[in-house]
Amino acid sequence: MKKHTAIMPQLIQSLHCIAAVLLLVSGLQAQTTIFQDNFSSNTLGPKWTTNIGSPNGVIDIATGIGFENTRAVRMGKTSSQGGYVVNALDLKLDLSTHSQVALTFKIKDISDDTDQEDGLFLSDDGGANFEQVFFFHPSDWCNEYGEFPPFDIDALASQYGLSLNSQFVIRFQQKGEDYLPYYDGFYIDDVKVYAPVLTYETLPFSDNFEASALKTAWTWPFADQTNTLASIATRPSSIMGVGGGIGIGNSRALVLGKGCSDGAATTAADLHLNLANQPQVALTFSIKDISDDTDVDDAIYFSNDGGASFTRVFSFHPSDWCNEYGQYPPLDIDALAAQYGLTLTSTFVIRFQQHGDDYLPYYDGFYIDDVNVYAPVLTYAALPFSDNFEANALKTAWTWPFADQTNTLATIVTRPSSIMGIGSGIGINNSRALVLGKGCSDGAATTAADLHLNLANQPQVAMTFSIKDISDDTDVDDAIYFSNDGGANFTRVFSFHPSDWCNEYGQYPPLDIDALANQYDVPLSGNFVIRFQQHGDDYLPYYDGFYIDDVNVYVPELTYAPLPFSDNFEANDLKTAWTWPFADQTNTLATIVTRPSSIMGIGGGIGINNSRALVLGKGCSDGAATTAADLHLNLANQTQVMLTYQLKDISDDTDVDDAIYFSNDGGANFIRVHEFDFSNTANDFNNYSLNISNVAAQNGIALSSQFVVRFQQHGDNYLPYYDGIYIDNVNITGVVGTNTLALDGHSIQIFPNPTADFLNINMEQSNIHHPVTYTLSNVLGQTVLEHTSPMPTQQLDIAHLTKGYYCLTIRTAIGYTSTWVIKQ
Repeated sequence: MKKHTAIMPQLIQSLHCIAAVLLLVSGLQAQTTIFQDNFSSNTLGPKWTTNIGSPNGVIDIATGIGFENTRAVRMGKTSSQGGYVVNALDLKLDLSTHSQVALTFKIKDISDDTDQEDGLFLSDDGGANFEQVFFFHPSDWCNEYGEFPPFDIDALASQYGLSLNSQFVIRFQQKGEDYLPYYDGFYIDDVKVYAPVLTYETLPFSDNFEASALKTAWTWPFADQTNTLASIATRPSSIMGVGGGIGIGNSRALVLGKGCSDGAATTAADLHLNLANQPQVALTFSIKDISDDTDVDDAIYFSNDGGASFTRVFSFHPSDWCNEYGQYPPLDIDALAAQYGLTLTSTFVIRFQQHGDDYLPYYDGFYIDDVNVYAPVLTYAALPFSDNFEANALKTAWTWPFADQTNTLATIVTRPSSIMGIGSGIGINNSRALVLGKGCSDGAATTAADLHLNLANQPQVAMTFSIKDISDDTDVDDAIYFSNDGGANFTRVFSFHPSDWCNEYGQYPPLDIDALANQYDVPLSGNFVIRFQQHGDDYLPYYDGFYIDDVNVYVPELTYAPLPFSDNFEANDLKTAWTWPFADQTNTLATIVTRPSSIMGIGGGIGINNSRALVLGKGCSDGAATTAADLHLNLANQTQVMLTYQLKDISDDTDVDDAIYFSNDGGANFIRVHEFDFSNTANDFNNYSLNISNVAAQNGIALSSQFVVRFQQHGDNYLPYYDGIYIDNVNITGVVGTNTLALDGHSIQIFPNPTADFLNINMEQSNIHHPVTYTLSNVLGQTVLEHTSPMPTQQLDIAHLTKGYYCLTIRTAIGYTSTWVIKQ
C-alpha cells in the first residue's frame, strides 16, 4: 500500500467533494433538533459565548472558510506574537428535558499542533467548571474538513459525573502560538445538537441504502472498544455514511473508510436489532473493498448488551479480495453468537468494522450494500425431491454454507468472490441452473451447496443430477459429502474429476445414496444433508466452477422381472427391471470408470427401423470410460433360459470390457460370461442369442430370484459417431421342463422345452373338440410355421428350424394362449 504525504490540489478538491457527499448523507436519521448552526450569519448567535485568548487570539465567523466554501467559525490567532493562547467557544443549552443528546460538527485544522488543551469540554454549572471529555489531535489530521462520529453527550456527561440540565455548556477549545490562515487554528462548521432516535429493528430487516438517510437502526460509533491497532482510533477523516454511485449497479451503498491519509484509524457501523426469542437468524450483505490491507480489526463484532461490550466473531481478509462486489454465504448469527458465548437479545448489535491508514475512493475502505437480516426458512425435504432451478429463488431445502468443515486446500476458505446461487441461461437448453464457483480470481476458495432431506425410514434412495464444469481443475475438495446430523459433521463419499471432463453437461448414473451412506457409516436420518462442493482459484464464467441442473432424489423402483421378459424400448422410460449402474466392479481398463459424459438410456430414431433403442456410450471424447446397463430377472426355478437381442456397434473398438456379465446376488458380484467382438460387424444391427442357463452353469453361477444380466461397453470416443452400442428387441424366456398352459380353464401341456426336433402338445385333459391352429413366430414376430388340425393333441416337427427362441400360439374357437419355446 502506498503512503501519501502530499496531495495534489485537484486531488484534494476531488476528495473534498467525495467526503462532502458522504458526510452530508451520513447520520441524517430521524431526530429532534435541539440546536443547529451553519454560521450563515455575520455574527455568533446568543447561545454562543467566546473566551478569546490574549494577545492576538481570535474567534469569529469568516467567509469562504467553511465546508464547501461557506461561512464558518475560526479559532486561532491573528499574529504569532505573544506566544501560546487558549481560545474557547462555548455553546450554552438547556438540556433539562432531554435524556439522550448527540453532537455533530465539521472541523478542519490549519496545520495545528496537538496540545493537551485542544478538545471538547462539558460543564453542567453554566461554565464555572469544565471536564475535558475528548482530546483533539490536530497534528495527526490532514488539514481537510472532516467529521467525528456523533458524540454521545449524555453518556460522556454521565461518565464524568455531570448531568443534563438547564445550565449545560459544550466547549470547543483550541491552543496555539502561530497565526491564521496559515498555521495553528480550527475552522468549525455545521454544529448540531439533537436528540437521536435509535431503533432496535425486528426481523426481517433489509437496507439497500437507497433512502436519503440511514435507517434509525444504524449508528456511527467511536470504535475504541473494538480497535486494537490505531493509536488514534477515530479521526475527522473517518467516513461512515451513505455514498451515491458506489453500490451495486451504481446505486447507493454504505461507506467505511477515510477521506485522507493522515494515519491509521478504525471505522465502524453498528446495526441495532431486536433478536429476542429468535431461534434462527441469518445475515447477508454485499461488500467491496477498495485496495484494503487485511488488519485484525477488519471484522464483524457482536454485542448483546446494546454496545456496552463487543466480541469479534468474523474476520475479513480484504487484501485477499479482488476489489469487486461480492457476497459471503449467509452468516449464521445464532450459531456464531452461541459459539462465542453470547445470547440473542432485544438489544443486539452487529458491528461492521474497517481499519486503514489510506483514503477513499482509491485505497483502504469498504463499500457495503444490500444488508439483510432475517429468520431463515430451512426445510428437510421429503422424497421425491426435484429441482430444475427455474424458480426465482432456491428452494428452502438448499443452503449456501461456509465450507470450512469440508475444505482441506484453501487457506481462506470463503471469499466475497465465492458464488453459489441460481444463474440464468447456463442450464440445460439455456435454462437456469445452480452455480458453484468464484466471481474473480483472487485466490483459492471452496464453495458448497447443501441439500437438506428427510431420509428417515427410507431403505432405498437414489439421486441424479446434471453437471457441467467450466475448465475446472480436479482438486480433492471437488466432491459430494454426506451428513446425517444436520451438517454438524460431514464425510466425503464421492469425488469429482472435472479436469477429465469435457466442459459440457452430462450425468452420472443414479447415485445409490443408501449404499454410499452404509459404505461410509453415515446412516440415513431425518436431517440428512448432501453437500455438492467445488474448489478453485479462477473465476466464472470462464474458468473454475460447476453448473448443476435437474437434481432429483427419489425412491428407486426396481423389479426383478419374471419370464418371459421382452423390451423394444418404445416406452418413454426404461422398464423398472433396468438400472444404470456404476461399472467399477466389472471395469478393468478405465482409470476413471464413469464420467458425466457417460450415456445409458433410451434414444430415439436409433433402433430397428428408426425406432427407439438402448444406448451405451459417451457424449464427448474426454477419455476412456466404461458404461453398463443392468437387467434384473427372477430366474428362480428356471431350468432353461434363453436371451435374444439385436445389437449395433458404432465404430466401436473391441475391448475386453465390452462384454456381458452375470450376477446371481443382485449385483454384489459379477462374472464375465461373454465377450463382444466388433471387428467384423458393419455398424448395423445383428441378431444375437445367449443361452443364459447353459452359460451360467458353465461358469458355476446358479440361477436365482435376483439374477442380473449386465450389458457393458468401453470406449474413449463419443456418440453418435464413434464408440458405442445400440441394443434393441431384448427377449428372455425360461422353462421348467414341461410348460402347462390354460385356455378358458382347459389344461394344455407342451414338452419337451427346450427341444431339438419335435414339440408335443397334449390336450387330452382339455375336452377341447374344435379345430386347433398352431403358429410359431421368431423373435422378430415373423411366422415360421403354421398348422391347423382337427385333433387337439399334436406333435409338431421343428427339426428344420434354426436354433433359437420362438413364440408358440395355440388358437381354437374358444380363444388362444401362447408360450415361448427354445429350439436347440
